[in-house]
Amino acid sequence: MRIVHLTDPHVASLDFTSFWRLSGKRRMGYRSWWRKRRYQHTWARLERITLAALDEAPDAVMLTGDLCHIGLREEMRQVRPWLQELSRAVPVLLAPGNHDLYRDDSWASMADEWGALPIWGDAGFDAPWPHRLSLADGDLVALNSAFSAPWYAATGRLGREQLARLQRWLADGEARPWLLGVHHPPAPGIASRRKALLDAPALLQVLTQRQPTCVLHGHQHRSLANEAAGVPVVGTASASSERSDAPGGYSVITVDGSGECAVRRHAQGADSPALDPQAAR
Repeated sequence: MRIVHLTDPHVASLDFTSFWRLSGKRRMGYRSWWRKRRYQHTWARLERITLAALDEAPDAVMLTGDLCHIGLREEMRQVRPWLQELSRAVPVLLAPGNHDLYRDDSWASMADEWGALPIWGDAGFDAPWPHRLSLADGDLVALNSAFSAPWYAATGRLGREQLARLQRWLADGEARPWLLGVHHPPAPGIASRRKALLDAPALLQVLTQRQPTCVLHGHQHRSLANEAAGVPVVGTASASSERSDAPGGYSVITVDGSGECAVRRHAQGADSPALDPQAAR
């Protein structure tokens, strides 16, 4: 089983609005986009990364969120053609990010703009989380850690009900390889307190029941390699990043017949692509 991990494109433009037309937390998000993120994340880089990722001939793509900046309907409309093309080429499973579900009204916008796309697993958009995509040799599972956090935070939260459903699936499901995708880092200490997954310890406790082959996350905009509860935890750089210190890239996760996984990073610099192999185990 070969999975490509893409995350944190942040490519929607906010040129259609302005600081003065927004309010509250969205004003702060707009200011961040205006000052730096519109230069750090580009469609051109995302297109190159997408083509390179598809050349890997993956069985599926795990997409761990933050396609938008401040969760507005027009942003989701801009991103929809890219999601359509990607999902036509390969099965895709999306775990939303905190910038996608930035405010409470972002849910309705997501349902209208992305809800009909085949990016929500076997049961579709309206199914309760977690979402699962069944493949020939294993399962992809996506958790939703995004919620409308206070203006001063970019934290994530899974909630008791979502964790309980994951626990029931692990107890009842077939014992075969599975990979977990979630936007926020799934273990304490990877992200700062302001950006952390609030119930990460509860998630790790659930995962001891039947461990995933690996856990994939975004949010940090950098390639990271960690371990939690004996499971490889893989963070991938933003797929659209123009930053020289964290260039745009993706990860390839290959699961062998014994259920072990290996991770290969692909980081595309400004002039030419470069491969940086890293073993997850």
